[in-house]
This record gives sequence, C-alpha cells and structure tokens, in this order.
Amino acid sequence: MRFRQYCESLEDLPADPEQDAKSTKEPKDTTPEEPKNKSVEDAPEEPKTLKFIFDENESEIKTFVPKKVYDAKRVEDSFKAPAFPISRTSPKGMYTTHDDDYMIRDHENINRTWAIKHTDYNKTFVQVNANQKPDAEGYIMVRRSIKLDAYLYTGEDVKLQTGKTLTKNTYLFRADGSKSDPVMLGKTEFESDYEAQ
Repeated sequence: MRFRQYCESLEDLPADPEQDAKSTKEPKDTTPEEPKNKSVEDAPEEPKTLKFIFDENESEIKTFVPKKVYDAKRVEDSFKAPAFPISRTSPKGMYTTHDDDYMIRDHENINRTWAIKHTDYNKTFVQVNANQKPDAEGYIMVRRSIKLDAYLYTGEDVKLQTGKTLTKNTYLFRADGSKSDPVMLGKTEFESDYEAQ
C-alpha cells in the first residue's frame, strides 16, 4: 500500500527534476497575488493636511519678505498725520508725533504719508539695506518686518481633510519659525506681494 502511494507520488514529479526542483519541495501556490496588490493601489488615498504637505517638503521651503517699500524719517517736531495702519484692525485716525517718532511715506507715491510712534516703528519696520544712508531729505527705505516660510506646490491636485483641494502652483506659507498650520494662496497673488529673501 505504501509502495503504491509512493509510485503515485512520482507521477507528480516533473520530467526533469533539475528543471523545477522547487516544485518538488513546495506545494503549488494557486493564490493570485495581483488582485491583492491591485486592491491596495486602487484604494482611495487618505486626505492630507496642509501641515503634512508643508513639513514633507521642508527642504524646498524658502523665506519671503514683503515687496512693498516705504520711506521712513525720524522727526524732531510735532505734527499731525494719519496713523500708519500697523494691522487691519488698527484704529484709524490722526496721530500727533513727538520726538523720535517717525514719518512714513509710500516709496512709489510720496504724497501718501503717515505718522507712527517710535516704539511701533521699531516693531513694524526693518531697513531694506542694513548699511544704507539717509537721502537728502533724511529718508531711508524700509519694509515691514514680516518674514514668511513658503513652499510652492507644483504637484497633482490633492484632496485635503478640510474638503478643499490643493492645486498646482499654490503657495503654502506661515510666519517664519512658526509651527502653525500653513495658509494657501495662488502663485500670482502671493508673488505680487512677497519676494524670496
């Protein structure tokens, strides 16, 4: 009986044992692998967060500063001028300057002028060039002391957890050194206000 079973087992061997030695040692695996892989590939991708995408591309993040330039001059006399709008929520109205306060004017339109308290000036502005000297009127060029960490996304459309879609040529940005969630803004709009430092 055992001999018969042995002979029957020989019928399952290949004609040339060296040609497929593996088949004599392991049972044939009839489980199709491709459908498993295919199901993984076809699975919908989990929505991502802007922070995840931003941090994932850390090596491509650059520092940006405002393009807008102002002229600034320290004043020693007292005069009234519109208060410089430090932020969108700053109260509007006139400000009367004191010693060491500053006069600000639009670099491209010198008829637009503002006044600002010296302590607010020091927190709001930085010189465009560190070693610049005042011009004939005593003005130096300054810009807001804002710095942004920004990354230009150029990949395929990505569905976000918020339900929005991140599209190609969109900037993700946040305040320099911040760990908060970044904000999205289109390339054209962002680059009209900011430039790489």
